[in-house]
Amino acid sequence: MENIRFLIAKMKAELPPEAFQPQPASALIDIPCLTIIIAGMWSLIHLSLPWYAALTVAFFMGNSYATMGFLAHEALHGSVFRSRKLQEVLGYLGFFVFCFSPYLWRFWHNQAHHGHTNQPDLDPDSYGTLERFKRVPQLKFQVKTAIGSGHWSSLFFLFYRFTCHAQIMIWLASRNLPGFERMNRRRVIIESAMMALFWIALGIWGGFRVALFGIVIPMMIANFILMSYISTNHFLRPLTETNESLLNSMSVRTLKWIDILHLNFSHHVEHHIFSSMNHHFTPLVRKYLVKYAPDLYLAPPHWKAMWYLYKTPRVYLNDHTLIDPFTGRTTDLRELEAELKGQPLAIIPSY
Repeated sequence: MENIRFLIAKMKAELPPEAFQPQPASALIDIPCLTIIIAGMWSLIHLSLPWYAALTVAFFMGNSYATMGFLAHEALHGSVFRSRKLQEVLGYLGFFVFCFSPYLWRFWHNQAHHGHTNQPDLDPDSYGTLERFKRVPQLKFQVKTAIGSGHWSSLFFLFYRFTCHAQIMIWLASRNLPGFERMNRRRVIIESAMMALFWIALGIWGGFRVALFGIVIPMMIANFILMSYISTNHFLRPLTETNESLLNSMSVRTLKWIDILHLNFSHHVEHHIFSSMNHHFTPLVRKYLVKYAPDLYLAPPHWKAMWYLYKTPRVYLNDHTLIDPFTGRTTDLRELEAELKGQPLAIIPSY
């Protein structure tokens, strides 16, 4: 893939120098988000809101949590501050609602996922191969309830999976996958437990309405927003032996105002190519990819990517084929790529 490496080098040379520098002003995004969350919680505690008003408040709180999660993600890649301590401040703020430590995130996401993106049975965010499914009994429940399984419980997948997957990282995956060898498990468990205990205590103190509209529903909405992107990033892409972002990753297209709210997280191929780049500059990378690599760059509409997630299984039979291990149903990812691009299969490049 020398052409891809040449393209990346060309983009890096032509992009403005500030695109590769931390952007501290991005940290200010947390201020309106925290204001919405605090104001929302105050209104739920002190005002007798009707259920529909409380639900509206919960939605705005959930979206604010999601935006803070997106900011935590890029901050921990170094796109906001150089200081690791300041990065972790944004990390704690962004991941607190999901009940896991930003310390875990550095090992899980920065090292294990970015280091082994869609590599067979090495990427902690992948459901892995059929061979691994047969070898690891714990995967059966996860695959059965996953998006695309057809099981009734998969309808709720997006509303809880990010928080749930963090717990899987803590208790299971971090024991078996590469990238976690130096992680202090005790620190991860204590920090994550303290976050969960905080929410439990707040729910008990605030009562049912605060627990439901101020904690549970905002958590579910935040999970849904993050997972609606995370699930489309790689689940519909082939496995690759080497980490080639244009082959194993996918971006999506959405409305401009949604991109603003969600810090351009839809630009995910762009993020994998330049992982420490601030979200302000990823649209510039998209312009280069559309111009110079239209045959490789995949960025369907967000709704279309979501539609195909629900239609396709999650386990890999081989690099280019997904399989439902319970029914034998398969999907050829090369044909799916053609459908996502709206092109006949014949003009989709083989790789």
